[in-house]
This record gives sequence, C-alpha cells and structure tokens, in this order.
Amino acid sequence: MPASFFVLLLLGLATHGTSATLSDTVCRTSLWSGITESMITTSDPAARNVMNSRRDCCQSKREKGGWCGSAQGTENWIQVNFSQGAGVRAVVIQKPEDKHSGYVTSISVQFMLVGRSNWQYFSSDPTQPQEFSTLGDTVDTTEISLNPGVAVSKIKINILKHTKSPCLRFDLLGCTNYNELCPNSCLNGGQCLAENKCICSSSYTGNRCENLGKKLKKIIKTK
Repeated sequence: MPASFFVLLLLGLATHGTSATLSDTVCRTSLWSGITESMITTSDPAARNVMNSRRDCCQSKREKGGWCGSAQGTENWIQVNFSQGAGVRAVVIQKPEDKHSGYVTSISVQFMLVGRSNWQYFSSDPTQPQEFSTLGDTVDTTEISLNPGVAVSKIKINILKHTKSPCLRFDLLGCTNYNELCPNSCLNGGQCLAENKCICSSSYTGNRCENLGKKLKKIIKTK
C-alpha cells in the first residue's frame, strides 16, 4: 500500500469517498521566510550556524552555505519547530555551497502533527523510517513530496547516509497557515490535519466533518 494510506490511517482520518489532490499552486511555497534560528534544533548544537542550512545559502567565502552534523556521530538530524503549526507538502535537500566538504545521500523524515505529541515517520509504516535517496555526484538538489501534505508542529530531517561529512541545505515547501491544506474548510469544529482531510469530533464524520455521526443522529432522532 502507498505511504499516504498509512499516514492517513495513523491520523485516524478514515476516508469517506475521495478528495482531490491540491494543485502545486496551493500551500507549496518556501517556509524559510518565517523560520528563525530559535525555531531550529539539531543533533549537534555546536556545529555550523544553523541558519546556513537554508536553501541557496550562502555565496560568500566567509559564510559557506550548509549545515553539517558530526562525521563521527551515529545520529545526525535537523529539526524545525512551528509553535503555530505549518502545512508541509515537500522537503527539498540541496548540497552545501562547498560541495567538497561532503553531503547527505539519504534521509528519513519525521513529523509531529498539530495538537499531537507523538512522532511519526513519513513511511509506509509510520513507526519505521523510510529511506529517501537525496544527493549524488550529478544530483545537486532533490525534492521529496509528502503525499498527503500534513499540518505539523515539528518536522525533522534525519541523515541516514552521507559522503565525507553529513552536510546539507534544505527547504520546506508548504504554508504558514496549515488550514490552506483544506481549502474547502473543515466544518462543525473539525481540524485540518492533512490535505483535504479533517479530524472530526465524535459527533461528525466525513472528509470535512459534514455528516452527522451515529451518536448525534440517534440523539436527534429520539428528541
């Protein structure tokens, strides 16, 4: 089964019919304009300035673009924390400006949904990492689409493999208002947690929480 099925299953967003995929013009812009240094945490806080990890940074010799984890470390990761949440539809990985220092060749992606406290992998099994190939001799940038896009409070890029040193630049494509993932809006107090998918209270069902749940139907019927 595709990764999207398992992600939706873990969300508790059972599908009721089908819903259209968002176009590439919706909730798919760089989130870096709203990311500050205080929002970024890493496996190696003493490493290179984390703001140098932004995509296309940096052209000057004084400020070589890229963030590097520890070459001796067994776990290297970089994480962005969104206190107000954000919609994320893709992760972009790019070689550092100084390509000779090394770069990552594969990653996994973890995220924490808005309002939730558990991490899950973007994977066919959300409890296990899925390896995504990234960069190579002739590949300077790669984009990993998250299908479906999700509303996250935290997102983490785990470096699985690298050449020379675990270095990268990255971007997150999405929207600062995660409700844009649900352009038709969630009804009856529902919350948007993925593309065109709302999580509903026990009183409602449906992709938009538009249908009365069995309990509410029973209450209304007995009045």
